[in-house]
Amino acid sequence: SSMEEVLPAPKPDTPGWGRSATDPGEPGHWKTSSGADVLTLESSPSQPKAYRVRKSKTLGSLAQKTAKEEHQSTLKQMSGVAERLRLLQIDEEEAQRLQLSRKAADRRKRRGSTPPTPPPPSAPSVVPRIPRPFE
Repeated sequence: SSMEEVLPAPKPDTPGWGRSATDPGEPGHWKTSSGADVLTLESSPSQPKAYRVRKSKTLGSLAQKTAKEEHQSTLKQMSGVAERLRLLQIDEEEAQRLQLSRKAADRRKRRGSTPPTPPPPSAPSVVPRIPRPFE
């Protein structure tokens, strides 16, 4: 049995139905060597391509926006970490200065010498300040 015998009669506007395989008016209709009917429906090639291009541009702009937000977030986070490290460094330098001055005072006590005149207050160490772009 063939498909034409099993299926109901086609509607008049159904593409490819009711025509012979050799009908030149149907460019996408042909038969295989085993006798199977093949109907290739043509579609406008510009529509899918235009959709892909539009979708690609949309995804590209979304990716750029996301990357920019991630970059700013990472930069802000790194700036905060750098500032905390700078403060830790200043605290550590101060702790070392205090420890050295205590050791020097203990040494003077052991030797029984009079303390020398205190040096003028040291200038703050020059530590570059890391700018914060998001203040």
